Amino acid sequence: MVNVQESSKTKINSADQKFAMELGRGYDAEQQYLQALRECEQQANNQQLKSILQMHSQQTQEQIKNLKQIFQTMGQKPQPIPCQSARALVEEGKQILQQINNPVLKDCAIASGQAKVEAIEIASYNGLIIAAQQKGQKDVVNLLMKNKLEEEKTAAAYGLCLLELSKQAVSA
Repeated sequence: MVNVQESSKTKINSADQKFAMELGRGYDAEQQYLQALRECEQQANNQQLKSILQMHSQQTQEQIKNLKQIFQTMGQKPQPIPCQSARALVEEGKQILQQINNPVLKDCAIASGQAKVEAIEIASYNGLIIAAQQKGQKDVVNLLMKNKLEEEKTAAAYGLCLLELSKQAVSA
């Protein structure tokens, strides 16, 4: 794997460089999302949502470990590369939560925001999996698949929770 530092001047000239950049951004994104999960958990009111957030936080910690293991498998030190899209999603979520006073609506916003994050993470893992498959890196593919499957299960949990919360919001 090739080390790629975040810079507007850095040119990506190989599949290895592209993979390293995307892996580094995914690593950074997971760390940003973990911090945001902890903040959401403190603001959530619904017990089901809090449970999902707690489970998701634990999964994200494991996913970060898996990404570290991928770096090590490839002979690299874990290298976060700032993920601007993750930063934007986290900031958007914070702004929305600051604008909502109703606890049920706040829970809806948390569940909806987390579902959006999961969809983006699934797409990111799909790209990494395809690249690792093309390079014949079975161990890397397995770790990425593990993360992706957890993201898919978590997305489904947020979707079901959002459905219930939305019903509460409409009837309140």
